[in-house]
Amino acid sequence: MKTIQTIILSILSMTLFSACIPSGDGAITVPFKANFYTDRNYDNTGEGVCTEDPYLGFNYQVGKGKATLLGSMDVTISFCGIEGTPFYKNGIGTFVAANGDKLYIKIPAEGEIGEVYPKENHELYELQFQDKFSFNGGTGRFAGATGEGYTDSFVDLLDDDGNFLPEHRTDHVWRGILKLPNK
Repeated sequence: MKTIQTIILSILSMTLFSACIPSGDGAITVPFKANFYTDRNYDNTGEGVCTEDPYLGFNYQVGKGKATLLGSMDVTISFCGIEGTPFYKNGIGTFVAANGDKLYIKIPAEGEIGEVYPKENHELYELQFQDKFSFNGGTGRFAGATGEGYTDSFVDLLDDDGNFLPEHRTDHVWRGILKLPNK
C-alpha cells in the first residue's frame, strides 16, 4: 500500500512541476486551453486587408470565453478566404484579458492554409475546422509570447429551416503550448 501511495505522490509532484516549465532560453512554458465562441460581425469591413488573390473574402468575428492565464476574455478574429470554397489564410486574432492584457494569434499558423469542412451527422453544427494556430506576442504579461496549438472549432451556419445565418456562431476549444519570456 505504501508503494502505491509513493507512486501516486510522485506522479502528482511531477504533474505540478511540469505544468510550468522553464525552457532552456528562460521562457516559461505552460499548457494552453481556450473555450470560447465567436459570432460573424459585419462592423469591420476589412477594407484593404484581403488583397492576395484569390483570398479576397474578408471574415471578421467577435466573441467571449475563458483561457489559460487570461481567465474571462474578449476575442476578435479575422481572416481571408476564397469565396465559395473551404480555404482560408492570413488569419489574425486577439484574446483580451479582463485587465486589458492582449495575446495575439495567427490562424492558421504562418505560411499555412486552413480548411473548413462539413461536420456530418450533427444537429447543431454544419462545419468544422481543426487547424494549427500560433501565438505572436502580446501586451502586458503576454509581451513576447510564442507557442502553438490546434483548433477544434465548430460552425453553426444554418438555422433550423436550413437558411444561412449571417451572424453565424462558431464554438471553439483550442489547445496548445504557450511560451512566455521569463522577465
